Amino acid sequence: MNKRRNKKQPKVYPVRSSSTNTKQPPSSDAIKILQNLFEGVPESSRSEANQAIQDLLSILQESASTCTISSAKEKEVTEEILSPVEAVKSKRRNPLEDAENQAKKKCTGLRNESVIFSRNSSMSLQDFTQHISLPRAERMLEDISTLLKLFPQQQPVEGPFNLQFDPHGMCGCDWIGLVAKHFPEVFELSSKYIDQSPYLNSSVVRNLLLNNSSEASNLPFHESLFLRVAKGFINPGPMAKNAIAHIFTTSIIVAATKTPLESISASLKLYVEASFFNSFIARLRSIIESVKVLPSRCRYEKSTSMSPIACFLVGGVRGLFLGPLSSRVCTPSGAAQHIHLIALSRTTSNIEPFWQGSFDYIHSLLQRTLAGEDTKVDEVQVAQVLSRDFLFHWQSTGEPIPWVKPRICKNAPPPAVEINMI
Repeated sequence: MNKRRNKKQPKVYPVRSSSTNTKQPPSSDAIKILQNLFEGVPESSRSEANQAIQDLLSILQESASTCTISSAKEKEVTEEILSPVEAVKSKRRNPLEDAENQAKKKCTGLRNESVIFSRNSSMSLQDFTQHISLPRAERMLEDISTLLKLFPQQQPVEGPFNLQFDPHGMCGCDWIGLVAKHFPEVFELSSKYIDQSPYLNSSVVRNLLLNNSSEASNLPFHESLFLRVAKGFINPGPMAKNAIAHIFTTSIIVAATKTPLESISASLKLYVEASFFNSFIARLRSIIESVKVLPSRCRYEKSTSMSPIACFLVGGVRGLFLGPLSSRVCTPSGAAQHIHLIALSRTTSNIEPFWQGSFDYIHSLLQRTLAGEDTKVDEVQVAQVLSRDFLFHWQSTGEPIPWVKPRICKNAPPPAVEINMI
């Protein structure tokens, strides 16, 4: 025998009447409203109408006693129902206000996190990522133009020089030691741009550069970017100093013969380490090329390295010898950030105390390139300005000119070139 299923009856939730609700007679306003409804009723039916009013009032009275919720309870229920809605409304944001708040939060966050950059530093110094976008490239061009106007005018050096070669050549490290004894600045890069910049916490930067602190690994990206490039300027490698010795010896020969390196005689090529001189010429060409490509620079474009131009604008000609020329150390973004700092700080006085004529030559190349002229690097002219700068300073020592002896012929005589008419 099948059990009969009982239909599940829907639950009825009775409305609880408030303890404050008691039977009260309808208000006079309610009676008036009901009476107005029957104004047009004929006299014969007026008694029936009055009876209908009384019946209706009785019904209203009963409804009020069972279904009416007190005003306090009604307010409580209404608030309970509407509170989620109001909460949702309160979470809605005006897009413009939201963007403004996010920007303020970002700026405040960057300033609060800053370790290397001071509190009064420009936000543009912190706005650097791994790539150079078109706006940053445009700003970099503006910074380059600003710096070229700020750089002091260098006095070109002219001969003749009453000098002669030392009868005996020397190895590269001995050449470095002798020159450093008289002119230590040849092998040093100035840190003035760090020490005198109002936008850096100089003591903090110094501490991070000199000590391998764990704090450096916790820096925000824009600060670790700056620190990596700054280390390259403050701590030049020994090979960079060795390169100066070979570049000078080659420059003397190219300048004296007024012949490109490729075309000099075999007897003179004996004294030359071509790779060092060619690398220096390549850096100068890279400077010109980088200025040409900046107007069309976009994020994913592979273009010329920006490190040589940063090395020149931060450290002068010495920067091209000793600065961080590797694109892994001085990335395009890191180069742009350093150039921007120099342009803001205006720490450009006495940027090149030794290679003045060479600085002036490169400065003029950059100016002509920015003006839209077709500029080319002439290696004979480069050799001449480098040689003149060195000879001009060296003649004050009263000593013969040091030169690097060939590796394959250590007893070779000095190069057979006329140096006093360079």
